[in-house]
Amino acid sequence: MTLNNKSKTSIIASVIATLIITSIFATTNNLASAASVVDNTDYFAQARVVFDEIQGLESKINADGEKIASMTDQFAKASSGTVEKVNLERQIKDLQTLTDVRTKRIADLHGELDRLEKLNVAAFKVDDITRQKFQTTERAIIDRYLDENSVNYVGSNPVEEVYAHTKNRSIVIILDPQELTEKKINIDSMKATFANIIKTAVGEEIPIEIQFGKFVDLGCAARDNPCRPLLGGLTVSKKNVNTLNTMGYKASKTGEGTGFVIAGHTAENLDAEIVQPHNDNTKRVGTVRAYSNTVSCDCAYVKVDAGITVDNTIYKSSNLVYTVTGKTADSSQTVGTWVYKSGARTAVTLGQITGNVAGNSYNAVDIYHGQGDSGAPVFATVSGDNVSLYGMFYRGTYAEPPGLGPAKYHPWDQIQSQIGAVPP
Repeated sequence: MTLNNKSKTSIIASVIATLIITSIFATTNNLASAASVVDNTDYFAQARVVFDEIQGLESKINADGEKIASMTDQFAKASSGTVEKVNLERQIKDLQTLTDVRTKRIADLHGELDRLEKLNVAAFKVDDITRQKFQTTERAIIDRYLDENSVNYVGSNPVEEVYAHTKNRSIVIILDPQELTEKKINIDSMKATFANIIKTAVGEEIPIEIQFGKFVDLGCAARDNPCRPLLGGLTVSKKNVNTLNTMGYKASKTGEGTGFVIAGHTAENLDAEIVQPHNDNTKRVGTVRAYSNTVSCDCAYVKVDAGITVDNTIYKSSNLVYTVTGKTADSSQTVGTWVYKSGARTAVTLGQITGNVAGNSYNAVDIYHGQGDSGAPVFATVSGDNVSLYGMFYRGTYAEPPGLGPAKYHPWDQIQSQIGAVPP
Protein backbone atom coordinates (compact mmCIF):
# COMPACT_ATOMS: atom_id res chain seq x y z
CA MET A 1 0.00 0.00 0.00
CA THR A 2 1.38 3.40 -0.94
CA LEU A 3 0.94 6.15 1.61
CA ASN A 4 0.24 9.63 0.36
CA ASN A 5 0.60 12.75 2.51
CA LYS A 6 -1.40 14.71 -0.03
CA SER A 7 1.89 15.61 -1.74
CA LYS A 8 1.90 19.12 -0.32
CA THR A 9 4.86 20.84 -1.95
CA SER A 10 4.43 24.53 -1.20
CA ILE A 11 7.73 26.15 -0.27
CA ILE A 12 5.98 28.98 1.55
CA ALA A 13 6.23 28.27 5.26
CA SER A 14 3.16 28.80 7.36
CA VAL A 15 4.59 27.58 10.60
CA ILE A 16 3.01 28.65 13.83
CA ALA A 17 5.04 28.20 16.98
CA THR A 18 4.32 24.67 18.05
CA LEU A 19 1.40 24.44 20.41
CA ILE A 20 0.96 21.17 22.19
CA ILE A 21 -2.43 20.28 23.54
CA THR A 22 -2.37 17.02 25.40
CA SER A 23 -5.60 15.20 26.10
CA ILE A 24 -5.15 12.84 29.01
CA PHE A 25 -7.78 10.13 29.23
CA ALA A 26 -8.36 7.72 32.06
CA THR A 27 -7.26 4.17 31.24
CA THR A 28 -7.51 0.92 33.07
CA ASN A 29 -5.03 -1.27 31.25
CA ASN A 30 -1.48 -1.62 30.02
CA LEU A 31 -1.24 1.92 28.67
CA ALA A 32 -2.21 3.30 32.04
CA SER A 33 0.58 1.39 33.77
CA ALA A 34 3.01 2.46 31.03
CA ALA A 35 2.03 6.08 31.55
CA SER A 36 2.69 5.78 35.27
CA VAL A 37 6.39 5.17 34.64
CA VAL A 38 6.90 7.84 31.99
CA ASP A 39 10.32 9.51 32.15
CA ASN A 40 9.58 13.11 31.22
CA THR A 41 13.18 14.30 31.47
CA ASP A 42 14.09 16.39 28.42
CA TYR A 43 17.34 14.63 27.58
CA PHE A 44 17.28 16.15 24.11
CA ALA A 45 17.49 19.69 25.51
CA GLN A 46 20.43 18.62 27.66
CA ALA A 47 22.09 16.98 24.66
CA ARG A 48 21.77 20.15 22.56
CA VAL A 49 23.63 22.12 25.22
CA VAL A 50 26.42 19.53 25.20
CA PHE A 51 26.49 19.49 21.39
CA ASP A 52 26.74 23.30 21.21
CA GLU A 53 29.75 23.20 23.54
CA ILE A 54 31.40 20.53 21.39
CA GLN A 55 30.92 22.61 18.26
CA GLY A 56 32.34 25.68 19.97
CA LEU A 57 35.42 23.81 21.18
CA GLU A 58 36.00 22.20 17.79
CA SER A 59 35.84 25.63 16.13
CA LYS A 60 38.45 26.96 18.56
CA ILE A 61 40.70 23.92 18.03
CA ASN A 62 40.47 24.38 14.26
CA ALA A 63 41.35 28.09 14.52
CA ASP A 64 44.25 27.41 16.89
CA GLY A 65 45.46 24.64 14.59
CA GLU A 66 45.81 27.18 11.79
CA LYS A 67 47.69 29.51 14.15
CA ILE A 68 50.03 26.69 15.21
CA ALA A 69 50.74 25.81 11.58
CA SER A 70 51.53 29.43 10.75
CA MET A 71 53.75 29.94 13.81
CA THR A 72 55.53 26.64 13.18
CA ASP A 73 56.43 27.91 9.72
CA GLN A 74 57.67 31.18 11.22
CA PHE A 75 59.59 29.25 13.89
CA ALA A 76 61.43 27.25 11.22
CA LYS A 77 62.50 30.46 9.48
CA ALA A 78 63.49 32.40 12.63
CA SER A 79 67.14 32.66 13.59
CA SER A 80 68.29 30.38 16.41
CA GLY A 81 68.54 32.00 19.84
CA THR A 82 66.49 35.07 18.96
CA VAL A 83 63.68 36.45 21.10
CA GLU A 84 61.34 35.86 18.19
CA LYS A 85 62.14 32.14 18.09
CA VAL A 86 61.82 31.77 21.87
CA ASN A 87 58.46 33.56 21.89
CA LEU A 88 57.17 31.50 19.00
CA GLU A 89 58.16 28.28 20.73
CA ARG A 90 56.35 29.35 23.91
CA GLN A 91 53.21 30.42 22.03
CA ILE A 92 53.10 27.16 20.07
CA LYS A 93 53.48 25.17 23.29
CA ASP A 94 50.74 27.17 25.04
CA LEU A 95 48.33 26.74 22.14
CA GLN A 96 49.05 23.01 21.91
CA THR A 97 48.46 22.64 25.66
CA LEU A 98 45.15 24.48 25.33
CA THR A 99 44.22 22.27 22.36
CA ASP A 100 44.97 19.14 24.40
CA VAL A 101 42.75 20.39 27.22
CA ARG A 102 39.94 21.15 24.78
CA THR A 103 40.34 17.79 23.07
CA LYS A 104 40.02 16.02 26.43
CA ARG A 105 36.92 18.08 27.21
CA ILE A 106 35.38 17.11 23.86
CA ALA A 107 35.99 13.44 24.62
CA ASP A 108 34.26 13.85 27.98
CA LEU A 109 31.35 15.65 26.33
CA HIS A 110 30.90 12.85 23.79
CA GLY A 111 30.72 10.47 26.73
CA GLU A 112 27.99 12.65 28.20
CA LEU A 113 26.11 12.61 24.88
CA ASP A 114 26.26 8.80 24.88
CA ARG A 115 24.95 8.70 28.46
CA LEU A 116 22.05 11.01 27.64
CA GLU A 117 21.20 9.06 24.50
CA LYS A 118 20.95 5.78 26.43
CA LEU A 119 18.60 7.43 28.91
CA ASN A 120 16.54 8.94 26.07
CA VAL A 121 16.24 5.63 24.20
CA ALA A 122 15.17 3.91 27.42
CA ALA A 123 12.52 6.60 27.95
CA PHE A 124 11.01 5.79 24.53
CA LYS A 125 10.75 2.05 25.20
CA VAL A 126 7.39 0.43 25.89
CA ASP A 127 6.29 -3.17 26.36
CA ASP A 128 5.21 -5.24 23.36
CA ILE A 129 1.49 -4.94 24.06
CA THR A 130 1.66 -1.16 24.31
CA ARG A 131 3.78 -0.95 21.17
CA GLN A 132 1.21 -2.98 19.24
CA LYS A 133 -1.59 -0.68 20.41
CA PHE A 134 0.37 2.36 19.28
CA GLN A 135 1.05 0.81 15.87
CA THR A 136 -2.62 -0.07 15.45
CA THR A 137 -3.57 3.48 16.40
CA GLU A 138 -1.06 4.99 13.97
CA ARG A 139 -2.41 2.87 11.14
CA ALA A 140 -6.05 3.68 11.90
CA ILE A 141 -5.48 7.46 11.77
CA ILE A 142 -3.16 7.24 8.75
CA ASP A 143 -5.77 5.21 6.85
CA ARG A 144 -8.37 7.87 7.59
CA TYR A 145 -6.36 11.02 6.92
CA LEU A 146 -3.11 10.36 5.01
CA ASP A 147 -3.51 7.27 2.83
CA GLU A 148 -5.40 8.27 -0.31
CA ASN A 149 -5.55 4.60 -1.36
CA SER A 150 -7.42 3.59 1.76
CA VAL A 151 -11.17 2.96 1.56
CA ASN A 152 -11.40 4.94 4.82
CA TYR A 153 -9.69 8.07 3.44
CA VAL A 154 -11.80 11.16 4.15
CA GLY A 155 -10.38 13.35 1.39
CA SER A 156 -8.55 16.66 1.66
CA ASN A 157 -7.91 17.43 5.33
CA PRO A 158 -5.51 19.35 7.58
CA VAL A 159 -3.60 16.33 8.98
CA GLU A 160 0.09 16.61 8.07
CA GLU A 161 1.63 13.79 10.11
CA VAL A 162 0.77 11.05 12.59
CA TYR A 163 3.12 9.02 14.75
CA ALA A 164 3.36 7.49 18.20
CA HIS A 165 5.61 9.42 20.58
CA THR A 166 6.30 6.51 22.89
CA LYS A 167 8.34 8.58 25.32
CA ASN A 168 5.30 10.75 26.01
CA ARG A 169 3.03 7.66 25.69
CA SER A 170 0.91 9.63 23.24
CA ILE A 171 -0.14 9.88 19.61
CA VAL A 172 1.22 13.00 17.88
CA ILE A 173 -1.03 14.52 15.22
CA ILE A 174 0.31 17.56 13.34
CA LEU A 175 -2.29 19.83 11.74
CA ASP A 176 -1.85 22.47 9.05
CA PRO A 177 -3.09 25.70 10.70
CA GLN A 178 -3.82 27.34 7.34
CA GLU A 179 -6.17 24.54 6.30
CA LEU A 180 -7.86 24.61 9.69
CA THR A 181 -8.59 28.30 9.21
CA GLU A 182 -9.65 28.03 5.56
CA LYS A 183 -11.95 25.08 6.21
CA LYS A 184 -13.20 26.58 9.50
CA ILE A 185 -12.55 23.30 11.29
CA ASN A 186 -13.22 23.11 15.00
CA ILE A 187 -10.21 21.70 16.88
CA ASP A 188 -12.25 20.21 19.71
CA SER A 189 -14.41 18.40 17.17
CA MET A 190 -11.34 16.97 15.43
CA LYS A 191 -9.87 15.84 18.75
CA ALA A 192 -13.11 14.08 19.58
CA THR A 193 -13.02 12.33 16.19
CA PHE A 194 -9.41 11.25 16.73
CA ALA A 195 -10.32 9.91 20.17
CA ASN A 196 -13.22 7.91 18.70
CA ILE A 197 -10.97 6.41 16.01
CA ILE A 198 -8.46 5.37 18.67
CA LYS A 199 -11.13 3.92 20.95
CA THR A 200 -12.56 1.90 18.05
CA ALA A 201 -9.12 0.68 16.95
CA VAL A 202 -7.71 -0.45 20.31
CA GLY A 203 -10.64 -0.43 22.69
CA GLU A 204 -9.32 2.33 24.93
CA GLU A 205 -8.40 5.99 25.00
CA ILE A 206 -4.80 7.10 24.39
CA PRO A 207 -3.35 10.58 25.09
CA ILE A 208 -3.25 12.77 21.99
CA GLU A 209 -0.76 15.58 21.30
CA ILE A 210 -2.03 18.11 18.77
CA GLN A 211 0.76 20.16 17.16
CA PHE A 212 0.40 22.85 14.53
CA GLY A 213 2.73 23.17 11.57
CA LYS A 214 3.07 22.62 7.84
CA PHE A 215 5.64 20.38 6.20
CA VAL A 216 7.31 22.12 3.27
CA ASP A 217 10.08 21.40 0.77
CA LEU A 218 13.14 23.31 1.90
CA GLY A 219 14.81 25.27 -0.90
CA CYS A 220 15.93 28.92 -1.23
CA ALA A 221 18.60 31.16 -2.75
CA ALA A 222 22.04 31.46 -1.10
CA ARG A 223 25.80 31.19 -1.86
CA ASP A 224 28.65 28.70 -1.45
CA ASN A 225 31.93 27.52 -2.98
CA PRO A 226 32.77 24.58 -5.28
CA CYS A 227 34.28 21.49 -3.61
CA ARG A 228 36.06 18.62 -5.37
CA PRO A 229 35.82 15.78 -4.68
CA LEU A 230 32.14 16.03 -3.84
CA LEU A 231 30.88 15.07 -0.39
CA GLY A 232 27.61 15.06 1.51
CA GLY A 233 26.31 18.35 2.86
CA LEU A 234 27.43 20.59 -0.02
CA THR A 235 25.13 23.04 -1.81
CA VAL A 236 23.64 21.74 -5.06
CA SER A 237 20.88 22.76 -7.45
CA LYS A 238 19.30 21.95 -10.77
CA LYS A 239 21.10 23.94 -13.47
CA ASN A 240 19.49 27.32 -14.21
CA VAL A 241 17.24 26.99 -11.15
CA ASN A 242 19.95 27.84 -8.63
CA THR A 243 17.95 27.41 -5.42
CA LEU A 244 19.88 26.30 -2.36
CA ASN A 245 19.60 22.57 -1.68
CA THR A 246 21.90 19.98 -0.15
CA MET A 247 23.81 17.02 -1.54
CA GLY A 248 22.99 13.81 0.35
CA TYR A 249 25.52 10.99 0.24
CA LYS A 250 27.65 8.89 -2.11
CA ALA A 251 25.80 6.08 -3.89
CA SER A 252 26.07 3.83 -6.92
CA LYS A 253 23.44 2.40 -9.25
CA THR A 254 23.61 -0.70 -11.43
CA GLY A 255 24.41 0.27 -15.01
CA GLU A 256 25.17 3.88 -14.07
CA GLY A 257 28.20 3.79 -11.79
CA THR A 258 29.15 6.27 -9.09
CA GLY A 259 27.02 9.23 -8.09
CA PHE A 260 25.12 10.70 -5.18
CA VAL A 261 21.62 11.13 -3.75
CA ILE A 262 19.62 14.36 -3.55
CA ALA A 263 15.99 15.27 -2.83
CA GLY A 264 13.59 14.53 -5.68
CA HIS A 265 12.09 18.02 -5.62
CA THR A 266 15.62 19.38 -6.11
CA ALA A 267 16.06 17.33 -9.28
CA GLU A 268 12.51 18.00 -10.57
CA ASN A 269 12.86 15.50 -13.43
CA LEU A 270 14.98 12.79 -15.09
CA ASP A 271 18.05 13.96 -17.02
CA ALA A 272 18.16 17.22 -15.10
CA GLU A 273 21.67 18.69 -14.91
CA ILE A 274 22.95 19.26 -11.38
CA VAL A 275 25.49 21.93 -10.45
CA GLN A 276 27.70 22.40 -7.40
CA PRO A 277 27.74 24.96 -5.92
CA HIS A 278 24.08 25.70 -6.36
CA ASN A 279 24.55 29.16 -7.87
CA ASP A 280 27.15 28.48 -10.59
CA ASN A 281 25.72 27.07 -13.82
CA THR A 282 29.24 26.52 -15.19
CA LYS A 283 29.96 23.92 -12.50
CA ARG A 284 27.92 20.94 -13.69
CA VAL A 285 28.76 17.78 -11.74
CA GLY A 286 26.25 15.22 -13.00
CA THR A 287 22.88 14.21 -14.45
CA VAL A 288 19.79 12.78 -12.76
CA ARG A 289 19.48 9.11 -13.77
CA ALA A 290 16.79 7.97 -11.32
CA TYR A 291 14.01 10.11 -9.91
CA SER A 292 10.98 10.01 -7.63
CA ASN A 293 9.00 12.83 -6.08
CA THR A 294 6.33 10.95 -4.16
CA VAL A 295 5.58 10.21 -0.53
CA SER A 296 7.30 6.84 -1.04
CA CYS A 297 10.52 8.62 -1.94
CA ASP A 298 11.27 12.29 -2.49
CA CYS A 299 14.68 11.29 -3.84
CA ALA A 300 16.89 11.20 -6.90
CA TYR A 301 20.15 9.59 -8.00
CA VAL A 302 22.72 11.75 -9.82
CA LYS A 303 25.37 10.07 -11.97
CA VAL A 304 28.54 12.16 -11.83
CA ASP A 305 30.26 13.43 -14.95
CA ALA A 306 33.60 12.08 -16.14
CA GLY A 307 36.40 13.43 -13.99
CA ILE A 308 34.12 14.14 -11.00
CA THR A 309 34.68 11.98 -7.92
CA VAL A 310 32.63 11.56 -4.75
CA ASP A 311 34.03 10.87 -1.28
CA ASN A 312 32.16 8.79 1.27
CA THR A 313 32.34 11.71 3.69
CA ILE A 314 30.04 14.44 4.99
CA TYR A 315 30.89 18.13 5.37
CA LYS A 316 31.37 19.06 9.03
CA SER A 317 33.04 22.48 8.98
CA SER A 318 35.92 24.22 7.26
CA ASN A 319 38.59 21.58 6.53
CA LEU A 320 36.77 18.98 8.66
CA VAL A 321 34.59 16.06 7.56
CA TYR A 322 32.69 13.10 8.96
CA THR A 323 33.72 9.74 7.49
CA VAL A 324 30.88 7.33 6.73
CA THR A 325 32.06 3.96 8.00
CA GLY A 326 28.74 2.10 7.91
CA LYS A 327 24.99 2.37 7.52
CA THR A 328 22.11 1.60 9.86
CA ALA A 329 19.00 -0.11 8.47
CA ASP A 330 15.61 1.48 9.09
CA SER A 331 14.62 -1.47 11.27
CA SER A 332 17.48 -0.59 13.64
CA GLN A 333 16.86 3.18 13.73
CA THR A 334 15.59 3.44 17.28
CA VAL A 335 13.30 6.20 18.50
CA GLY A 336 15.06 8.38 21.04
CA THR A 337 18.40 8.04 19.26
CA TRP A 338 20.45 11.16 18.56
CA VAL A 339 20.94 11.85 14.87
CA TYR A 340 22.65 14.66 13.01
CA LYS A 341 22.12 16.31 9.65
CA SER A 342 24.60 18.39 7.69
CA GLY A 343 22.54 20.89 5.72
CA ALA A 344 23.48 23.71 3.36
CA ARG A 345 21.29 26.16 5.28
CA THR A 346 21.69 25.34 8.97
CA ALA A 347 24.96 23.35 8.94
CA VAL A 348 25.38 20.45 11.39
CA THR A 349 22.55 20.15 13.89
CA LEU A 350 21.58 17.57 16.49
CA GLY A 351 18.16 15.90 16.50
CA GLN A 352 16.26 13.00 17.99
CA ILE A 353 14.22 10.34 16.21
CA THR A 354 10.69 10.67 17.54
CA GLY A 355 8.72 8.36 15.26
CA ASN A 356 9.39 5.26 13.14
CA VAL A 357 6.00 4.10 11.89
CA ALA A 358 5.99 0.54 10.57
CA GLY A 359 5.39 0.56 6.82
CA ASN A 360 6.08 4.28 6.37
CA SER A 361 8.71 5.44 3.91
CA TYR A 362 10.06 8.08 6.29
CA ASN A 363 10.89 8.62 9.94
CA ALA A 364 9.95 11.57 12.15
CA VAL A 365 12.72 13.65 13.71
CA ASP A 366 12.90 16.77 15.87
CA ILE A 367 15.82 18.84 14.59
CA TYR A 368 16.86 22.41 13.85
CA HIS A 369 16.38 23.02 10.11
CA GLY A 370 15.47 25.56 7.45
CA GLN A 371 15.09 26.23 3.74
CA GLY A 372 18.03 24.82 1.81
CA ASP A 373 18.48 21.70 3.97
CA SER A 374 16.54 19.42 1.59
CA GLY A 375 18.73 16.45 0.68
CA ALA A 376 20.97 16.71 3.74
CA PRO A 377 22.53 13.44 4.94
CA VAL A 378 21.20 12.14 8.26
CA PHE A 379 23.61 10.10 10.38
CA ALA A 380 24.66 9.02 13.87
CA THR A 381 28.14 9.10 15.34
CA VAL A 382 30.05 5.85 15.85
CA SER A 383 33.32 7.14 17.30
CA GLY A 384 35.02 10.48 16.86
CA ASP A 385 34.19 11.72 13.37
CA ASN A 386 33.25 8.24 12.11
CA VAL A 387 29.51 8.01 11.47
CA SER A 388 26.80 5.59 10.37
CA LEU A 389 24.47 6.70 7.57
CA TYR A 390 20.76 6.81 8.44
CA GLY A 391 19.24 8.50 5.41
CA MET A 392 18.36 11.78 3.72
CA PHE A 393 16.48 14.77 5.12
CA TYR A 394 13.79 16.14 2.81
CA ARG A 395 10.93 17.96 4.52
CA GLY A 396 10.42 20.09 7.61
CA THR A 397 8.01 22.47 9.28
CA TYR A 398 10.49 25.33 9.63
CA ALA A 399 11.55 27.22 6.53
CA GLU A 400 11.86 30.95 7.23
CA PRO A 401 13.26 31.56 9.72
CA PRO A 402 14.93 28.23 10.55
CA GLY A 403 13.86 26.60 13.78
CA LEU A 404 13.68 23.48 15.93
CA GLY A 405 10.67 21.36 15.09
CA PRO A 406 9.20 18.26 13.39
CA ALA A 407 10.80 17.10 10.17
CA LYS A 408 11.13 13.98 8.00
CA TYR A 409 13.91 11.91 6.48
CA HIS A 410 13.92 8.86 4.21
CA PRO A 411 16.03 5.96 5.55
CA TRP A 412 18.76 5.03 3.05
CA ASP A 413 17.32 1.53 2.53
CA GLN A 414 13.96 3.02 1.50
CA ILE A 415 15.77 5.18 -1.06
CA GLN A 416 17.68 2.14 -2.27
CA SER A 417 14.47 0.12 -2.70
CA GLN A 418 12.75 2.94 -4.61
CA ILE A 419 15.44 4.18 -7.04
CA GLY A 420 18.28 1.65 -6.69
CA ALA A 421 20.79 4.10 -5.23
CA VAL A 422 23.13 1.99 -3.08
CA PRO A 423 25.39 3.67 -0.51
CA PRO A 424 28.88 2.10 -0.04
